[in-house]
Amino acid sequence: MSGSMKFNKAPIVHGILIVLVTISLIVTYFIIASPVELINWINGTFDNEEVALQNETEDTSNAQQNQDGSVAKF
Repeated sequence: MSGSMKFNKAPIVHGILIVLVTISLIVTYFIIASPVELINWINGTFDNEEVALQNETEDTSNAQQNQDGSVAKF
C-alpha cells in the first residue's frame, strides 16, 4: 500500500467540543447557583440540611447540655 493513509479528524474535534461545552455548562451552573453548591458538589453532599446537621453535631460533639441550659464540656 503506497501513499498516505487518510485520517478523519472530525470525531476528535467533535469530542473535544463536547467536552468543552460540558465543562462550560457545569461552570456556568455553579456561577449562577452559588458557591455553596460547588462546595457541596466537591464534598459529595447536595443536602444543605444534612451539611448543617453535620456542622451542628461537630460543634456539640464534646459538650453536653444540661437541663437548665448550661453546657458542660468534657
